[in-house]
Amino acid sequence: MKKSQRIINRYLSLSQAARLVGIKRRTLQKRIQDGDILTFEGMVSLEELLKAYPQTEIEDNTMIEHSQHIKHAAYNKLLRDGNSVPDTDVLSTRVTALCQELSETRSVAKKYVEIVEQLAQRLAKIKTSEPEFDALKLWLKQATEAQRSDAQASAQLLANDTLLRLMTAHVRILPSGHDFFVEGTSSLLEAGLRAGLALNYACSNGNCGKCKARLISGDIKQTQTHDFMLSDEQKATGEFLMCCNAAISDVVLETVEASNTRDIPEQQISAKVKKIEFRSNVALLHLKTPRTKRLRFFAGQYVTLGDGQTIPSTELSISSCPCDDMNLHFQIPGIEHNAFAQHVFQSLKPGDAIDIVGPRGEFVLDENSVRSLVFIAWHTGFAPIKSLIEHAMALDDAEHIHLFWITAKPSDRYMDNLCRAWQDALDNFHYHTIDADLLSDDTETHQPVLDTICDTLEHLADYDFYIAGRETLISSCANMAQQRGVPNTQLIGDTIKHE
Repeated sequence: MKKSQRIINRYLSLSQAARLVGIKRRTLQKRIQDGDILTFEGMVSLEELLKAYPQTEIEDNTMIEHSQHIKHAAYNKLLRDGNSVPDTDVLSTRVTALCQELSETRSVAKKYVEIVEQLAQRLAKIKTSEPEFDALKLWLKQATEAQRSDAQASAQLLANDTLLRLMTAHVRILPSGHDFFVEGTSSLLEAGLRAGLALNYACSNGNCGKCKARLISGDIKQTQTHDFMLSDEQKATGEFLMCCNAAISDVVLETVEASNTRDIPEQQISAKVKKIEFRSNVALLHLKTPRTKRLRFFAGQYVTLGDGQTIPSTELSISSCPCDDMNLHFQIPGIEHNAFAQHVFQSLKPGDAIDIVGPRGEFVLDENSVRSLVFIAWHTGFAPIKSLIEHAMALDDAEHIHLFWITAKPSDRYMDNLCRAWQDALDNFHYHTIDADLLSDDTETHQPVLDTICDTLEHLADYDFYIAGRETLISSCANMAQQRGVPNTQLIGDTIKHE
């Protein structure tokens, strides 16, 4: 496609298009699959986007500001240095690029207007009674008038697009094709992790060199020095460290991503206790890793805590999002026969060191699925579920998310306020509470729970199910799914580690 055509009709990736009109990427994909929106080489034109989402719909939608706002308020994100506005050098470069594009667009548009006007004048001079010719002149007149009437709607969409391009940079990664946005002064690595991507890294401060990437197109800016030395040959081929560079413009880069749990090695880290909160006989343990040695993991995985000597060792699911790799959260019930739990409740204090070994486990999201998500947690099975939900929020891709939290009594839902905040903040998040004592292995007690879930959801086969609890609950859910035509591949369970 010629450059002039791209100037007049800008093409966007699906993520850019979805963000511009404030919808889920998956929603846009479905409309494309249904034939409502045409694409060109996997890209959506602004013209097609405007047809599918006219001005009234765009203005009624709270768009990016609301979406980002509630996500930041609803769950933990990486803390940003400074504010969310790009620095002056980046803004200046982006403004200059946009001004250049505006000048070129105006020039090309002016030429097209002149051609259309000249065509109309020449057609008016031709004398003929052919009906096809009269129809052509009428069409040209109507099309020109329609274009003028659509100018305001087009201007609104283009203004939104320009603002987003000024405040954020769009990054596409090869060979995966994943993409994300860089806001403010964030490094490329920080922004990619916040978007839920499993990028390769270790220290995040320029020492290890594992976050190397190769710049294919676009402009970047080094934001901090690094000790890792890149060879002259590597620099010549465009290699750089993602943790030490920010995007000035939209960029395409080539780098390594983990595609499954086998791509992330087992790590051993000594972390410090940052805080311990006690709620309803559950300890919320907050650990902080060294800045130079963070834990890389998939949401839903677990680790071993303790050294087995000074601190008793146990396996615990990580309850925090991989996007906040320095701050790790765990949820420990006050079980009398669990030595680690007793140590946490009786002896552990802020500043103490705890060994972490991991991650392990296959209780992770299927990110290739286009189905909505159902999470079912029994008591502290909420820990890995919380991690998965926060990761799903970071991906911002699920059409609907349902959380069913089952506890013996309401007071046992020790993070009920957080779940209600998610529901209040996110239109696609649905929080359901169920009071049921599932401590026994009597599967008859599961039936009312399963009936509640089935009555709440329609077309169970349209969902992926993630269940964390006792083995009997997972088995009961599997039987329910099988009876209702849900394939086994759409159901994954994780037994509670500490019971």
